[in-house]
Amino acid sequence: RSFPLFELGQFRGGMIATPKYQRDHPFGLLAHRTIGYVREGIKPVGLEGFYDDVLSGEAGIQPMVRVGEDIWKPVDDLAKIEPKAGKDIKTTIDVDIQDIAEEALFDALTRHDAEYGVAIVMEVNTGAIRAIANLGRTRNNDLWETYNHAVGSATEPGSTFKLATIMALLESGQVKLSDTIDLELGRTKFYEEEMVDAVAHGLEKTTVRTAFEQSSNVGMAKLVQQTFGEENKAEDFVNYLKAFNLNLQTGIEIEGEVSPFIKQPFSKDDDWSGTTLPWMSIGYEVMLTPLQLLNFYNTVANGGTMMKPYLVSEVQQFGVTLERIPPTIIKRRIASRSTIEQARGLLEGVVENGTASKLKSDRYHFAGKTGTAQLNYQRLKNRTKVGGYQATFVGYFPAEAPKYSCIVLISNPRSRGIYGGEVALPVFREIADKIFAIKLDLQTARSGARLVALQQDELPGLTVGNRQELEYLLDEFSVPYQRQTDDPVAVLRTDADTLNVLRRHVPEKRVPNVVGMGLKDALFLLENRGLRVEINGYGKVRQQSIKPGTPAKGQSITLRLG
Repeated sequence: RSFPLFELGQFRGGMIATPKYQRDHPFGLLAHRTIGYVREGIKPVGLEGFYDDVLSGEAGIQPMVRVGEDIWKPVDDLAKIEPKAGKDIKTTIDVDIQDIAEEALFDALTRHDAEYGVAIVMEVNTGAIRAIANLGRTRNNDLWETYNHAVGSATEPGSTFKLATIMALLESGQVKLSDTIDLELGRTKFYEEEMVDAVAHGLEKTTVRTAFEQSSNVGMAKLVQQTFGEENKAEDFVNYLKAFNLNLQTGIEIEGEVSPFIKQPFSKDDDWSGTTLPWMSIGYEVMLTPLQLLNFYNTVANGGTMMKPYLVSEVQQFGVTLERIPPTIIKRRIASRSTIEQARGLLEGVVENGTASKLKSDRYHFAGKTGTAQLNYQRLKNRTKVGGYQATFVGYFPAEAPKYSCIVLISNPRSRGIYGGEVALPVFREIADKIFAIKLDLQTARSGARLVALQQDELPGLTVGNRQELEYLLDEFSVPYQRQTDDPVAVLRTDADTLNVLRRHVPEKRVPNVVGMGLKDALFLLENRGLRVEINGYGKVRQQSIKPGTPAKGQSITLRLG
């Protein structure tokens, strides 16, 4: 009775317990908006909202009898309904890949002072989303997951839509990749409206393949106008887009997915004009969300079979799986096998020879398409007034046997570039590089030459070190090698396409050369020679303060890691 809440007696003091619900995010910002959260009096968002009934459980009923003013007692002999605990859901998100995607996206938005950005990684043959990052500016200009742009923001995709255009042309049977098209040095007119290529290429007559690889607006628009420009054929082009499912939502388990917008030919409601067809061909007067565009590219990577993107793989309760949610096929084939194969070849060509070639990798092959779209533009008679740009890269890797598809979209970059190849592509490469470094199943798919490159750059600390540990890790990564020594310390060297494990001479009573070693091996060798070691940085040893071969007399040595 001396407790402060009750010391005033039965009716003048007490405590009212008010339940409050919240969603804890043990990984902080990672997939924050996609996972969702609970808000007082407002329906939850993200997976929290979509699976609210599953997660919430059911309230119970207990008959009570009043035995005094505001005093109630349970009636044990009347039937009651026990409450049911809510269930759990297991997502498809890979925390490591999510972390990679969000970090790369955050750095890019900061570097380019962009308005918002999206990065999605999807498993090609299942549609399982392994990462979905959305970062935008807050009122304080900080970056946070304020809105799920991946599913809720439909924009004009720009040049990334040219994949759908070239596939429609190939499906029509009237265009071949070896055909010649006049690019007119990147400038032409349609009904007095001028169209130009984004980057000067100096090309006139060239092949359809080259026009696509160089992302020529003029080339794609002229081909579509020639093939579908007659009034009764424009609908054929739109029907091909519908055959690719570009007019439908993906059905992702998050409320708020925006429907795509594809104009209907010569419809007054859709404001169809004589310039609609050529501008549609280069990704304007159509609208898609990043996820819808990625799903289209994922389908091409998957041999033409469209999978439903999904975020939840299991429903569980008390650690027991109650329901497994399998991959779902939306459409068995969106185009002919020939068109799909040619489309994949074109996307590889973009990286090898075209607008993405500056960032192609010598360690693995990836395929995809750059895109730069104008935002808030107004077409005037002789020019276009632009209110900003949207930079995109969408593709998949490895190109030979696609495992992951990925889209990076950065809206309104205001610093250090505007084009997809210079703003979005580096983010894609960073994500792909780091996924390759952590996923062993991707390592085993490489050729011998690329496996040799792997040990040089992607396995830090493996250049020099304990021979047995080096060989163990090389075996784990399925890297072929030839042992040339049985000494305890070894160095890796390449000879043509062969990786050799060679002897690293470690002289007694002298300072060894530990550059290239991991910290553990370096400390072992140096401290065994009585040296006092100071460390700066992290990673493998890049520099040592005492020259190798110097007599070891217990001095201090500083290692710079990196």
